[in-house]
Amino acid sequence: MPLKKKSDAFAAFKHFKAYAENQLNLKIKATRDDKGGEYMPREWDQFCNSEGIHRQHTIRAEPHQNGVAERANRTLVEGITTMLNEAHLPATFWWDAVAAFVHVHNRSPTSAVQGKTPFELWHKSKPDVSHFRVFGCTSYVHVKKDLRRQLESHTQKCVFLGYPAHFKGWTFWNPITCKEVISDSAQFDERVFPGNSRTPVDLQVPSPPETSDPIEQVGVESDSDDDDTVPLPPLPDSPATPPMPPPQNSPPPVTPAHPSTKRERSPSDLPPESAKKPKVQSSAPEWRPRSRPLTSFRDALINPLMDYPGRRIPRPAPEIHPV
Repeated sequence: MPLKKKSDAFAAFKHFKAYAENQLNLKIKATRDDKGGEYMPREWDQFCNSEGIHRQHTIRAEPHQNGVAERANRTLVEGITTMLNEAHLPATFWWDAVAAFVHVHNRSPTSAVQGKTPFELWHKSKPDVSHFRVFGCTSYVHVKKDLRRQLESHTQKCVFLGYPAHFKGWTFWNPITCKEVISDSAQFDERVFPGNSRTPVDLQVPSPPETSDPIEQVGVESDSDDDDTVPLPPLPDSPATPPMPPPQNSPPPVTPAHPSTKRERSPSDLPPESAKKPKVQSSAPEWRPRSRPLTSFRDALINPLMDYPGRRIPRPAPEIHPV
């Protein structure tokens, strides 16, 4: 059972002691630990003294003195880390990964026991491995008739999580309802690992893009003298391109002269009349110069505005001076 905190270790030990002694008809004679805080409560010492269990402790920073347990912990951590990463599941599913890994590991061959499995030594019978499935794969679980309405789907898409301890079936996780489902009727697709995502999974694998570059298809030349390099095939000689004829009605080219020399333009250097650009008539009004000289500072400010056609600015009335 999972431990939510280290103080639950003593209760878990008593549970394991009762289970192991009942299954094997044997007694626990000794225990070994690293003298951690969870193993040193006063109640634990009193319980071991009353049951006649000898306690052993390892020296500080010497984990090899309890090598069997340390090796088992490392195997367990590496196994569940690999399972969670392959299934694309977060670390919150650690207990489901631990239960599934231990269930499979106890029914698999090991170097510590030659010719047998731990399950066979414990239960005195060969294990059945026909129900093994890939952890975290896509599964389609059958929905019972009393749990669905008419014309609704008979299956629900879930994620396979493992093997329940007290049922003959499998445990699944429904990412839509966020609930665990235990069922013995399901179809598995062990190629797809959707994780806890609610988006559908695309099974189509995109094809690699085609390249038309001859260097990428054949090879790349290198400056080294290595004999393993593949030389590139010679490129075909391209035909000589004929010179382009000069366009018709174009002015002759002008030879640039030295900056220190001056050359007068002859009539032949001028472009023909047909090559001259026509004058574009603009619809905008042209600016006209002032028709009369400025007589005062007031005229200098107003007359430039009055000279633009289209601008109608009232001209001030002339001043009348008495004689």
